[in-house]
Amino acid sequence: MLFRICMAILGISIATIGGVGMVAYLNLIVSGYSLHEFWDFIIRRPELYFLIGGLLLAFISLYRRAGRKKKKNEIVIHKSENE
Repeated sequence: MLFRICMAILGISIATIGGVGMVAYLNLIVSGYSLHEFWDFIIRRPELYFLIGGLLLAFISLYRRAGRKKKKNEIVIHKSENE
């Protein structure tokens, strides 16, 4: 559980770094870039991949199913081959 929380925090942090970069690059549209030129520029920047990777990491760590846990009082009996 602690591992999943740490991975979620790490994913959110990486996504924040990417998101801030994406917002900063929106100024390129104001400076005269067309949407096509803007998209060509953005797909070559690492911030886009930080945003996507961070969101995926956070999503997977928060929403994946937990594995089967053993009950505390569960008794496992192993039979030997000689019996």
